[in-house]
Amino acid sequence: AYTISGNFDIAASAFSATGTGTFTATAAGKSITATGSSLGKVKFNGTGGGWTLMSNLVMSSATLTAGAVTDNGKTVRVDGNLSVANVSGILTSTGIWEVSANATVSNANVGNILASFRVGTGTTVSLGGTLYTKRIIFGANSSMPARPNATLMIYQPTVDDFIDMGAGTSMAESIIVDNVASTVRTQKALTTTGELWVRNGSDSVLRMTGNWSVGNLYVHGAYTSDSEAETQVLDTNGYNLTVNGNLTVGNTTSSAYFGKVEFKNGTHRVTGNIKADTNATHGYIELGSGTILVNGNVDLRYATVRRQQSTVVLNGSTTQYVDSGTGAAVSVFHNLTHSGASTVTVSGSNLQIGSGLTLKSTAGTFNVNGKNLTASGLTVNGGTFTGGAGNVDVNGNVTIGGGTLTAPTGSFTVSGNWAKTGGTFTHSSGTVTFDSASQATQSLNSGGTDEGSRFYNITHAGSGTLQPATSHLALSGALATT
Repeated sequence: AYTISGNFDIAASAFSATGTGTFTATAAGKSITATGSSLGKVKFNGTGGGWTLMSNLVMSSATLTAGAVTDNGKTVRVDGNLSVANVSGILTSTGIWEVSANATVSNANVGNILASFRVGTGTTVSLGGTLYTKRIIFGANSSMPARPNATLMIYQPTVDDFIDMGAGTSMAESIIVDNVASTVRTQKALTTTGELWVRNGSDSVLRMTGNWSVGNLYVHGAYTSDSEAETQVLDTNGYNLTVNGNLTVGNTTSSAYFGKVEFKNGTHRVTGNIKADTNATHGYIELGSGTILVNGNVDLRYATVRRQQSTVVLNGSTTQYVDSGTGAAVSVFHNLTHSGASTVTVSGSNLQIGSGLTLKSTAGTFNVNGKNLTASGLTVNGGTFTGGAGNVDVNGNVTIGGGTLTAPTGSFTVSGNWAKTGGTFTHSSGTVTFDSASQATQSLNSGGTDEGSRFYNITHAGSGTLQPATSHLALSGALATT
């Protein structure tokens, strides 16, 4: 063991310690130079002391409890535990702190942010609480397991690719990317099974430059973010985003904290729910031109949604609900597809779909649940479409290739063609109204005269001709024109 109350300045590789070295100075202005030496288990605990590193250092562990250490842009390699007390000002960092042996690390005070933290090759680092750093670098085959009440805090990152994962990295700890400056930051490929928060930026964009796979994902701005222009934006930038959990946009802490996600193109997967977080905040979601697969619920009541040219695929295995938002005055989906075995229930608001609704051969049930549905096409190739007590308005074609289309007991209007080549049509003792105002001929292929193809009432209210095609037409009720 050794104790240093002044400067520490030794020749290169001239010192090697295995015990504890304690730096006890109570005045500032001290320096440490120990190129190539191993300082052993180092403790800084001199109240009022100040040490500036003049060379790279190697330690078997490091504990900072009092005083002020300035790393001066140097690299500090710690072959064991690293602990920085939760007291602001103990560390000023512009260098790199590397842990190169399996260890526990903590640095819980925002006033002691590491400029860069590196996990050595093949090393497992566990967090003993919060670790504040501006950047983290994972060596090949390194890992950071999940620990209770622990968080990797990337605070005010000043460089792009502030999470740098080497080949074979295993990451499970929670990550918070906090207070991204009012600028554009980019982040390359990222994989973690832990949750990821992108938060507290205002008028700032985090842009993906590689595919991401994360646990629960939260995106929201700062306490001043109360308009779209002031949101924290996550831009997928054409790369694939996989969320193995829930995607939440906005934060209900107060009436601000707005967030925004731009899906753009690519293939995106959310295994849980998509939602904007309650009525105290707001989320903006641009669905882009790619495909978004969702296994959970879609709750857009507190969101502004731009459907663009997207396809949203509901592929859950049990139950899912879709709430498009109060009133649903505009279409929030372009293409909506149900491909999972789940029962999808329209909840809360009427549903408008800009292009079409498709039930795949693998689909379960799509239940409109007494709400009104407006779509530019309806295709049923499997599963069961249940119109319920609301109205269904199809401003395009109805195609039945498999499964069951159960008509609503409210109105059912079709402005395109009707083509049944398989499956079952259940008329619900209702009326199908063909009402095209622009199509010269509406084609009606009933699929046959059997009970699963039969209409109850048909009304032709269009300006052109309603033309039966391919199959004979059978009705249990009446045929009328208006």
